[in-house]
Amino acid sequence: MTTNDQGKELADLRGRLAALEKQVATLQASNLSHTTESRRADAKRAIEPQGVTITHLPDRNPSFVMPSDAEFRQLYGIVIARYPRLATRSQQAEETLDGFRRAFLRIAHLGRDKLNDKYTLMSWVDDARHWLNDQQYPSDVTGNDFVCAVIAHGDVDHVPLDRFPHDCSAFGLRRDGTGRKAADGWRTVLATGGLREPVPLPRPTVRRSPTQIAVGWGG
Repeated sequence: MTTNDQGKELADLRGRLAALEKQVATLQASNLSHTTESRRADAKRAIEPQGVTITHLPDRNPSFVMPSDAEFRQLYGIVIARYPRLATRSQQAEETLDGFRRAFLRIAHLGRDKLNDKYTLMSWVDDARHWLNDQQYPSDVTGNDFVCAVIAHGDVDHVPLDRFPHDCSAFGLRRDGTGRKAADGWRTVLATGGLREPVPLPRPTVRRSPTQIAVGWGG
């Protein structure tokens, strides 16, 4: 083999070596990219919650129109004229109206339904406070505020208030986002000066045995 032949063969080998090195570099870059993407996917799966993700939509009634300040004062006056026991004498007038407004706002975003006697009055108040906090509003609300606001809405069933604050926590409201949306019942209260009449809770039916019926037991 001549010197020229050896030179050509060496050049050919160098070319092949360069091509192989290029292929190796390409494979390494591909593997690195795949590994990086795989790690990113693994990290994403690690931080994502497993199973079904439930998104809680804000508990809001966007179509509801709140009364003006003057209308709030009129509504409060109408309710207190009918139910003086709901007046909060330990607070300043503006503080009382502020609590009334807050309770009214919460009730505006609750659904309407038949009387619900599952909760105490303070449970309704606590719900209002938590909701107002979530909406980033001041949350100072009392039982008096809540009952006044229920009555002022004009479209919520409520029980008689003869023993207020006792035995008065049944309202025609729902907390689960269902039921009829609040409309503008308060406008009717302002227009007529009248309030929705209380609805007594239905008494549980007492079932009597045939023997009781025969001998006249149980009244």
